[in-house]
Amino acid sequence: MLVRTLRLCALLSSFTLVSYGQTSLAAVEIGWLPVSEAERAQKEPAVDKTAGVEAIFWREHVWDEALSEDWQRKRVVYVRLKIFNEDGKKAASSIDIPYRNNIFIENIEGRTIKPDGTIVPLEKKDIRERDILKASGLRLKAKNFSMPAVEPGVIVEYKFRETQFKQDIFHMRAQMQQEYPMQRITYFVKPLPRNLMSYGMRVWPFHCQPSKLKLENNGFNSTSLENVP
Repeated sequence: MLVRTLRLCALLSSFTLVSYGQTSLAAVEIGWLPVSEAERAQKEPAVDKTAGVEAIFWREHVWDEALSEDWQRKRVVYVRLKIFNEDGKKAASSIDIPYRNNIFIENIEGRTIKPDGTIVPLEKKDIRERDILKASGLRLKAKNFSMPAVEPGVIVEYKFRETQFKQDIFHMRAQMQQEYPMQRITYFVKPLPRNLMSYGMRVWPFHCQPSKLKLENNGFNSTSLENVP
């Protein structure tokens, strides 16, 4: 049986996972999750007391799709941020999603939620593309968008889909540390179907101790890490 590895570490916290999945994009259509009164009322960061912004959660769904001649890796990212002060406002007002030549970003959505529950959606006209680096045939780009009505006390959340072309299916590095302190980060990874190929799954943590893999009702396997600096 082939084995795929998911690496998790935490210096740059990450993990490697061996075995994901072929599945339909519709199977991971993710609507906005409910926002609790406690999240709206939160006054101070829970992970880093000096942080101006903190992720209430960071969620990634990842799976592979078999094509006639190659593989694609699909990824759906959903982030919810809490803004505490002016530094946090500055950090979360403009969001960059970097990507390379073999990656396609689409379906960017975002919204700002005020403490009274008022929702201000991200407008499509505020989503742009810019070059971060262009040298020696390497071009690193970013989807950039300006979140609306960002002030201390609000919640900012955004999500997007990513396709990685010609991606090796056998190993995935899951970055468990991001640019914000995080109350919780969760990866959802789907194994390949039995009628296509038989795979086992293994998690290899590095500098962190995520939860054991848990099989979800939709066939994805999840693992999480809490209070990530």
